[in-house]
Order: sequence, then structure tokens, then C-alpha cells
Amino acid sequence: MTRSPVRTLALRRWLWIRLAVTLLGVGVAPVLLSRHYALASTDTDLHSAFKALVYAWHNVLLRLPYLAGALLLGLGAALVLPRLRGRAWWIAASFIAFLGLVGGWSSHRVLLPGAIALLLVNLAPRPPGHRCWRLLAWLPGSLLLLPWPVSRLAGLKASAAFRIAAGLVLACLWFGLDQALSYERYRYAVSRWPDDRLGTDVTLVEKVRHGDYHEYHDLDLVGDRFVVVAEQTHRLLSLDLDGRILDTWKLPEKWLPPLMGGVLDSASDPRRNLTWFLGGPFHVAGLEWVDGHWARPFRSPPISFEPGFAGRYLPEVRARGDGQILRRPAVPGLVHAYGAWAEEREELLVVTINPRLPVDYPLMIAARTPDLDSVRTVVLHTHGNLLLPSPRDIVWMPTLGKILIAPDFWDTLYLADPDTGLAEPFLTAPLSNGALLWSPEFDRLLLSIPSEMAVWVIDPYRRVVERRIRTQPGARPLALDAQNGLLLTASVLTGMVLVQRFEDGSVVDRFDAFMPMVRSLAVHPASGTAFLTTWSALYRFPYLRKLSGPPGS
Repeated sequence: MTRSPVRTLALRRWLWIRLAVTLLGVGVAPVLLSRHYALASTDTDLHSAFKALVYAWHNVLLRLPYLAGALLLGLGAALVLPRLRGRAWWIAASFIAFLGLVGGWSSHRVLLPGAIALLLVNLAPRPPGHRCWRLLAWLPGSLLLLPWPVSRLAGLKASAAFRIAAGLVLACLWFGLDQALSYERYRYAVSRWPDDRLGTDVTLVEKVRHGDYHEYHDLDLVGDRFVVVAEQTHRLLSLDLDGRILDTWKLPEKWLPPLMGGVLDSASDPRRNLTWFLGGPFHVAGLEWVDGHWARPFRSPPISFEPGFAGRYLPEVRARGDGQILRRPAVPGLVHAYGAWAEEREELLVVTINPRLPVDYPLMIAARTPDLDSVRTVVLHTHGNLLLPSPRDIVWMPTLGKILIAPDFWDTLYLADPDTGLAEPFLTAPLSNGALLWSPEFDRLLLSIPSEMAVWVIDPYRRVVERRIRTQPGARPLALDAQNGLLLTASVLTGMVLVQRFEDGSVVDRFDAFMPMVRSLAVHPASGTAFLTTWSALYRFPYLRKLSGPPGS
């Protein structure tokens, strides 16, 4: 008995309606299910979206053993289930589901092997042997899971193409769902990155004990000391070359709404043993290192802002804890800042970052040293009086007498005049989210390009890329040992540190299994000691261990 053309047309229409509803559900489901997932946030910017993807990748790294087991379990399900009938099918399906549930973080673990099994079953040349698939085919979204009804109406080639496409959509849907269900769990697990993955030469100096994900930030070498900013615990650490904490200074706690700012960065003058940081929304603060301790704290006069800064760029509507909406005058202030010590000018240059404002309003603050006795501010702007995009990294260029600014996920580097604030395009770079490093020994600027797996060596006078040093995926933090001709890069994707020859890029050594969200890297060439800050751990390692002879030879 054959179907009439009218019946076949009705089936086709019903099939395409179900397909459209299914695809719509796939698009909407991750948004509804991912309230903790940064990619679904209504205020997500490109920076936050990129970090969300990195979080997810770190979860994959942490769960590699489980992923391998889930793949084997899913493969077994895909090979066994289509060949079974009746009671044997139900027994096998129940046993596979049981294996997916046991030994797991939580019940969502069964989602992974189940998704892999369905993905592989979709590629099978014929449908599962059990008749229950005919009933399941009427459930919403079933065309992605059991798409064989398409073959009865569209033919073999169209069915095969649909099964492959459906499998890919299913994999993407699983990834979003799995990340949403396990976000808080893996966020804490990644912040507690396993120490047993570290090499024998690596020393864990300090690690957060509260499971926070945003602790260690800026890292500077000041003489024979390393200075570290601990963001969440509001500390400024001073460490010797062996990793011992010499002294700790309590930094200002994060200022309250509407600004929600804090200290991320510091700048130091090794000759005077001075270190500066943002001392609050209206001040720059400083410390002096005296007899092995922080001493003589001081801070700048109140920072004055340009007319029109308040009200124009800060929102006036704020939400109260009980849900009521309050209107209050907008208050000017600084949120976060990066600092650079301009030795030639005897000035501390501070550039605001991540202002969290509807319109970016980056400022440059020039503070007279050593006691911050006076400060002045200029607005960073381009020709045509356009505001500069929000900065991501800065570096002082002494030979040019200007400060170089890399905006956050922007395609242009800018060179800014500290007297006028006028910024002119310096060089085009993809996304420009890498780290900057100025080498006075080579008179060159280094810029890491994570998307290219390369470090650019830039001639600042001709404003051209002189050469590219191939490195590892996700390489962002940089350190240069000009004395030994070595370049160090750390990856935000793998947690690996590569030690390479600066001249030709050849790999000298590598250090594996650091906590992957790396932030800052610094080296002490005379001792061969390197320090690395990550979001939850601070490490020390001997980066010259494979070179013959003493450091500098």
C-alpha cells in the first residue's frame, strides 16, 4: 500500500515544521539554561565572552580522563544498542546509563556519554533495532536525536547529510548544556588546579584557599625582589628569589558601587625602592621599601576630573538590594588602572582600564614622584577628539617619549602623548589582546599575538613588524632575558611555559601543567629564577635549568 501524494505532502510539511521548532529550541535553550554561563549574559562584551570560552576549555583539560571514558562508553552504546531487541535492549540501555552515573561529579555526567552515543548512532547506516524509537520520534527535538524519518521522505543522501548536521548541532547543544549544568562545580575545581601535575622543578609559592578565581594579578621585578598584587585578598606581596614572602601590605578593599573598582596593577622604581598603585577611586598611593619592609606610605592629592565627566559617562540609575530603583547623582572616580614608571620624565603614568561605563572614558594620570606631591589628568583621545577604546595593556616607550596603549580586543595599537593625551595609531595588530613588553637592551617592542601563536618583534621607529617568533597556542604573558638571549611565553589555554631563543625561536625548555589562566611572567636573569602568576596560584621555577654554565655565561 502506497501513500497518496496528499498524505506525503502533509508528512513533509509536518516534518519541516518539527525541524524548524527543533532548531529554534536549540538556539534558545542555551540562553535559558545558561544563567551562570558568561556567553549568555546580557552585558557580555567580547572580553567576557573570550574568558567564558577559556573557562570552558579549562574544564575540558581538567576532565580529560573522564572525557576519554565517556567517549568509550558512548562508542559502546552506539555499537551495541542498534543491534539489540526487546528485553536485551532495555537491559543494555539501563546498564550503560548506570555506568554513566557512577563515579561522577553529579547526575549530569550521564549527559556526556549519552550525547556521544546519540551522536554516533546518528551516523549509523540504519536506525536502532528497538521499536521504541518510533515513539520517541514524536518528542520535541527528536529529529536531532533520531532523524531516520527524514530518510523515508527525503532519500538516502539527504538523510545522511541531515544525520551529520544533526550530530554537529547535538554536539554544540550538549557543550552548552554541560557547561551550564557544571559551571559552578568546574569553576571551583579549576581554581583548585591539581598540584600533582606540576613538574619536579616547579615550586608552588602560594595558592588561594577559598576557591576564588581572580586572585594573583600583576607581577614586577624590583631589584632582587618580586612584587605581586593579590586582587581578591587586597594584598601587595614582596618575595625574595626563593619565593619567601618578605612582607605584605594591605591594599584598599574594593570600593563600593557605583564604581566597583580595585587594585590590579602596580609600578615600581628600583632605584628609589618605590612602588605605586591605585589607592582608591580618587588617589594614587605609594610605598617605600626600607630595611626589608614596606614603609612610609603616602598618597596623592585628590585626582581632578575633566568637566562633564560626571553625569555624562556614569549612569545615574542604580538598583538597591530589595529590588527598588534609586536615582542618585553620578560620581566621578577611577575603577581600575595600569601604571608605568617613566624614568626619563621622573613621572608615574597611570592609565584607567575597564571603566565599566556605557561610554569608555580612559584617562592618563601623571604623578610627580617620589611623594606624589602633584597629579594632573588628561583625556586619552584621537584626532577628531574621539575617545580612545578601553585600554588592555600599556608600556612606556622611552626612546619615543610616549606611552604605547593596546586597547581591549581592538585592531590598532596607539601611541599617546603624556602631556596632551593625543593618541595616534601606531600599528595594526589582530585583536590586539596580547601583552606588551619593551626591551631596552634590543631597543625593540614585543607583542604577543595569541591568535597567531606568535610574538611580534616590532621596530618602533619604522613602525613595522621586524620578525615573528613562532610560539605556542594561547601565548600571552611575556618575559625577556636579554642577558641570556631567551624569551619566555605562558599560555592561557594549556598552562605551559616555553623558554625559547630570542634570536631564532628555537625551544630550549618547557614547563607544563601550571594553572592555565596565566596572568604575569617575570624573570631574574642573574639567578635564573622565574615567577608566574595565575588566577589562583603563584609559581616559581628555574628557567635556565637546561643551559650549560652559570646564568649569563
